[in-house]
Amino acid sequence: MSALSHGLGETALIDGSLDQAAEQFSRALVLLQGHDAPFERAESQRRLASVLVETGRRDEAVEHLLAAYRTARRLGAKPLASQLAGALSALGERAERRLSKRSAAQLDHRGLTRRELEILRIVATGRTNREIARELFLSPRTVDMHVSSILAKLNGRSRTDAVRRASELGLLTQRSG
Repeated sequence: MSALSHGLGETALIDGSLDQAAEQFSRALVLLQGHDAPFERAESQRRLASVLVETGRRDEAVEHLLAAYRTARRLGAKPLASQLAGALSALGERAERRLSKRSAAQLDHRGLTRRELEILRIVATGRTNREIARELFLSPRTVDMHVSSILAKLNGRSRTDAVRRASELGLLTQRSG
C-alpha cells in the first residue's frame, strides 16, 4: 500500500498537484511505520521534502531530509546520501550538523579503519594476503586478521563478496581521511 501511495504521489507531481502529492507521500510514510523498509522510507521522505520545499514548508522539508539522510548513511547508500546532502545544502543546512566528525567518517567508511581500507583496495586488485603483507611490510597473519575484519564489517563470505560490496558502497574509489 505504501508503494501505491508513493506512486500516486509521483503521479500527482506529474499532474502539478503539489498538495495531493504531499498527502500521498505522507500517507506512504504512515503506511511504512512498523515495517523494516528503511530505503523506501528514506525515498518517500526525500520526495515529500521536495514537495514541501515547493509549497514553502521549508522547516518540515529539512526535518524529512535530515531523517532520510541519516537513514541513507546508515544503509551505506552513498548516492542517495549525497543527493540528500545536496538538497539540504540548497536549503542552507549542513547534513553533518548532527553527526560528529568521527561518527560521520565511520559511517562513511562502513566502520573500516584506514588500514582496512588500504588492504581492501589492494585485495580488489587480486593480490594474495602474502603479497599484501610484503607490499605493506606486515606479517601475513596481520593481513589475515584485517581481511577477516573486513569480511565481517562488509558482511562478505569471501574476498570477492567483500570487494563487490565495497564497490557498491564506493569504498574502492574514495580516499580514506
